[in-house]
Amino acid sequence: MIRRCVHPLVSLTVGGALSFGTTKAQTTLDQSGFVLLDFATGAQISSDNHSRWVHPPVPSHQAAGAPPAGTPRADTGPVTLTYQIEDGFLSNQSAEVQANARGVIEAALKTWSDASNNFVRFVEAAWDTVPNDDAIFHPYYAGPSNDWWCANYCSSCSVCPGGTEPLPDPIELFPGWGADIDFLSRPTGFTLESNGILYQMGAQNLAFAAIHRAGNGIFSVDIYFNEDMSWTTDAGTAFENLGRVLPMCSCKGTVSSTLFAPRSAAGSSRSIYDLETVALHEIGHALGLDHADQACANSGAIQNPFTFAALTCSDWSSEQVMHGAYSGVKRTLTQPDIGGLAFLYRPQLLGDLNSDDRLTVSDAISALDLVEGVTPASAYDVNVMDFLSRNGKVDVVEASQVIRWVIDPSNTTPGELSDLPPLAELPATITLSMVASRWDIGLENTIDIEVRIDNPQMVPLQGWEARILYNESIFSNPQLFDGDVLSGPSFLPPDDGGPGARFTKIGFLNPDASPSGVLGVLRLTVNLAAAEFSPTMETVDFASGASLVVTTDPNPHDFGTVNGETLLATPEELLSYFYDADASGTVDAEDLYQISHQPIDVNKDGMADDMDVQMAREGIRSSENQDIGR
Repeated sequence: MIRRCVHPLVSLTVGGALSFGTTKAQTTLDQSGFVLLDFATGAQISSDNHSRWVHPPVPSHQAAGAPPAGTPRADTGPVTLTYQIEDGFLSNQSAEVQANARGVIEAALKTWSDASNNFVRFVEAAWDTVPNDDAIFHPYYAGPSNDWWCANYCSSCSVCPGGTEPLPDPIELFPGWGADIDFLSRPTGFTLESNGILYQMGAQNLAFAAIHRAGNGIFSVDIYFNEDMSWTTDAGTAFENLGRVLPMCSCKGTVSSTLFAPRSAAGSSRSIYDLETVALHEIGHALGLDHADQACANSGAIQNPFTFAALTCSDWSSEQVMHGAYSGVKRTLTQPDIGGLAFLYRPQLLGDLNSDDRLTVSDAISALDLVEGVTPASAYDVNVMDFLSRNGKVDVVEASQVIRWVIDPSNTTPGELSDLPPLAELPATITLSMVASRWDIGLENTIDIEVRIDNPQMVPLQGWEARILYNESIFSNPQLFDGDVLSGPSFLPPDDGGPGARFTKIGFLNPDASPSGVLGVLRLTVNLAAAEFSPTMETVDFASGASLVVTTDPNPHDFGTVNGETLLATPEELLSYFYDADASGTVDAEDLYQISHQPIDVNKDGMADDMDVQMAREGIRSSENQDIGR
């Protein structure tokens, strides 16, 4: 039976806003997730019952070494997909669009490939495009048209016009349905029957993807663009004339046509659509992703791009490339788009950040860059690296494990957690503490705080990470300086946008160095004016649950996560008296002179008296003596 895609209208409001019926309002981008093709449910995802590219069947005499039909392509190494763009693509458009169309489609392919660190690769096919038409079905999928095959592969074969020779044995190339992904253009009214679905190019459809699959396997995709729309390859000339919006064609239960809904023309000006934006969206469908904004209506599961945890069906954003309606130029993938790509296709080898099927120094450096913040970690990077904590980020312990795999492959198999020796349950305690350079923060514009480690059992270290919290109305501009434990490697950026300062380092402990001592020095700028209104005591503390030490005994792990290990972290309590009597922003002899003649409330006890004068003398003079001593 042939199924037809239909296009139900939705209500229109001024400015193109619309209601999706039971679909809830969108959330912010950083809280958004992705949905898999055909709106896979949570139960389907849990049972690995969702669509992705698989290896197609091949002729028996070509099968030596070929993966069995239906094997997910990501299971056998990098995913290589061929593509082709038909001759005469968008031939009714401007000369500029025709000249640049191939370039922008290839740019869209490259955007998806780059997001996967080149694990998903697109290679131009050596042959022509072939519509995925059920009437010309080819059992081996990828391959040229009959005409191309006869003209370029076997022109003398008896099955070809004018040929008299028998077929070669073996046949290295069979006719097929073109490349893995074919890009074609057709006018409004075009129909295609593929996979038992009747697709029709509606007057309000920008493009659709005809995805041929069997079971959970994607075997071949055609992406069709509407020739009757006005297209541009220059993002700066794309233009939307606001009008009514149509929803996507829904064919759930068979195959999604993924028709991309434009804004219709209104008034005298016609909308001009960005070809690269639409291509980027349709390639997302070809890879196995669907419209997150339609998950509620189709009972689809939305997943967190960094952890793959289930989200609510309202957790989507119109900023996503895989949002179901065209809303302007989008040439950059969002983290939900990238997370969906990572869910479907990522290296089997843990820590393989450059997707070359091995762990090398390149991966170790990349891991360091990610944990240091030199390179922001994408959802794809996180899902390659977050193999120990599964907390949605790249931790020091995971970067340490990759480094250890790279430099010490003889003791463990790179990428194999099962080969790691068991963690011994030995009693050991490590204490983190802080010691300030001054007892009172109100005396100078800066204060140095030593972060110390007491490691009496001499546990081998490879790094640490701590978030140090302080009153940000008083302290600012965190800077880190080297200590005498794990010295040499640079600190990670202290200001990462989170509260306080991130105090993080990774490296290797010199066997002759003491495992106890000063990890580093945190220097903070003090706002002396604000100190007038702060409490008498200020606490600088380690954030609960955010402080850890990475040990390599016997393999990298967060110290304290094994029975018998205890990690303690103690805060530093600092006086916060007020001495800046002349409000100059510095504390000096002028302040002492003024306080001696007109006392102020130095100790913040609600009175200005001789006690304050005495405290000012002791504090300012001790500060001067410290400076002389230095």
